[in-house]
Amino acid sequence: MGFFKRSNDKRPAPKWKKKDPTAAKKSKPDSDISSDEDEANLFNDAENAKVQEYSDEDFEDVQTAAYRQAKQLLEKVKGAEEQETDEEDNDAIAHRLIRDVQEKRGILFRRVAEKLTVDEDKPLIYRPHRFSPVAIAVSNDSKYIVSCGKDGNVVKYDLTEKKKVGTVSANSGENGHQGHIMAIAISPDSRYLVTGGVDTNIK
Repeated sequence: MGFFKRSNDKRPAPKWKKKDPTAAKKSKPDSDISSDEDEANLFNDAENAKVQEYSDEDFEDVQTAAYRQAKQLLEKVKGAEEQETDEEDNDAIAHRLIRDVQEKRGILFRRVAEKLTVDEDKPLIYRPHRFSPVAIAVSNDSKYIVSCGKDGNVVKYDLTEKKKVGTVSANSGENGHQGHIMAIAISPDSRYLVTGGVDTNIK
């Protein structure tokens, strides 16, 4: 049948063209290329930031870390001790200045009773008064004793010579007291003698 017969019309077969891969790359939009580069840059930045987060302390071993912490603690304690030492030195200097001022003004008191000892082999027999002595004072150089008694007299006694070297009697005018003398004291430089009596006078 005519329908199944070959056609005598010889036409050339169509040629299929191969796709050029370089052309496909060229046809890729510029926006896609820049997007890929941005993602790569972000990845690299993240990696760099991650590396920079680590410090030398993260890589040191336990022994090195313990040594470093102990050294820091030692320096801290040393600084505190130096500060305390400076404060103690300042307190000592202030205390010494106060003592010097008190000593010059004659108002310094020393607690020496507990430091004194009695030599029982060398007793001191001291009887300069007619009646009982009331008060006694020792000079700063421990050379003299000054005492007062109910008789109103003031007696100066030399401890080296073991004898009486001076007396201020009750009836000695302006230097004496009317009645018993109840208190006596010697200045730190051993130049002045102060007495107080029942007549409410200090001389």
